[in-house]
Amino acid sequence: ATPFQLIVPMSGEELARREGLPRGRLQILVLHGRQSNANLSNFQISGLKTAFGKDTDFDFLEGDVVWKYRPGVDLHDADDMSVSLSKGKDFKVWFMHTTDCKRDRPDLFKQQDPGVCVSYEGVDDAVDALLRRVTDSPVDAVVGLFEGCIVVH
Repeated sequence: ATPFQLIVPMSGEELARREGLPRGRLQILVLHGRQSNANLSNFQISGLKTAFGKDTDFDFLEGDVVWKYRPGVDLHDADDMSVSLSKGKDFKVWFMHTTDCKRDRPDLFKQQDPGVCVSYEGVDDAVDALLRRVTDSPVDAVVGLFEGCIVVH
């Protein structure tokens, strides 16, 4: 036996045939990362969409919290390419966080410091939104990008 399993994307029609499912289209739900939205995520997964083909539906779930640049917390403001790809949509996050660190350093370094306490606000709401979505509509797979992975986990 090999220590890994090779997973090859297949069309929704092929999966339905193989599994005896009544519907033929694969339903994939995508959760964006921090400082992102559905339009930007759609661009980021363009290779994945090509690999799965036209028999797959991709749906996007967005966080409820509008992201605004915060100096000292965010490493940078939204770049021109991200703004363009977003096509006017607000950037979103799934939840907010604070730290107890008083040192003047990028927030990313604070979060990675085991001596710093990080508190998260809104995580339960984000998870509840995901659970409602997968309960209310058929979903075959969930793809989490960056911060979206935390919500899925």
